[in-house]
Amino acid sequence: MNRIWWQGDYETIQDEVGTVELPAWTRVELRGADRIRLLDALGTNRVNGLAPGQGCETFFTDVKGHIVAHGLLLIAEDSTTFLTAAPRGDSIVAHFNRYIVREDVEVADRSIQTAVWYLGGRQADVFLEDAGIPVPALPCEHVASTLDGAPLTVCRVEMAGPVGFLLIASRAYARAVAQSLGKRGARACTREAFESARIEWGWPLDRIDISADNFPQEVGRDDEAISFTKGCYLGQETVARISSRGHVNKRLTVVRFPTAVTADATLYADKEPIGKTTSAGYSVKSRCPIALAYVRREWAEPGTVVESTIGPAEVTSAQNSLPR
Repeated sequence: MNRIWWQGDYETIQDEVGTVELPAWTRVELRGADRIRLLDALGTNRVNGLAPGQGCETFFTDVKGHIVAHGLLLIAEDSTTFLTAAPRGDSIVAHFNRYIVREDVEVADRSIQTAVWYLGGRQADVFLEDAGIPVPALPCEHVASTLDGAPLTVCRVEMAGPVGFLLIASRAYARAVAQSLGKRGARACTREAFESARIEWGWPLDRIDISADNFPQEVGRDDEAISFTKGCYLGQETVARISSRGHVNKRLTVVRFPTAVTADATLYADKEPIGKTTSAGYSVKSRCPIALAYVRREWAEPGTVVESTIGPAEVTSAQNSLPR
């Protein structure tokens, strides 16, 4: 099969050092003495006890356990940042403010002031070291540093491969950061290449692969984003009930197709709908179209073949769930 036009970019963000700007991400900043207590009361993961420089992946849910938002919490000395892929600063700020009564918490949407890039590839650690930036070792660990004088935060996130980072900077420094990345040898890659790697890896994006109709366990990020031993939080009763039941009715997984696939394609078994795609792209590894899709649990085992509106499709495993 011929190489697709962006395959070089895909190989770069897998095996070398590549960058992709991620537009329209939301950054919400929380300040005040009670901010950690508020986040613990609203989110599925344990925040209390995290030190500055640490972080976690989490869901925020409503009282019925449906997902309000999914993203990353980054703990700093005097503030906490919530990052999510969807442009939803106003609604997230409103959700937090709804539960602030007398607590010492101030919430602000900083999205318009923020630029975000993904830095990926097996040489990304070396790239950061050569730039004089301390390399975060664990998921969601982050450091405040500079790149050729431009201030930025570097956060380790396995979003599209086994070595990946988010670079977060003020919009005022966006051009300087982008130029420095290029001058130091990080290749600017296409969004198509990033999406291919992200879907293969199984990383979901809020409001694309995750909606207000979903429960946290349907997304398949239990180990990374849900604590089943922390104290009470909004929606915990539903999340705990699902856990005690042992399963959800559907689960987000990777599905391979023989021909082109689009988001929102319906999957069938015995002529009955059993799933729907969310993100769609082309897999360089599998040399075929792939998608993230919610599939009913009876048909969600890897290797299961189902039908779709565009022909047969095979359920497979996300790369992040395979042995390394």
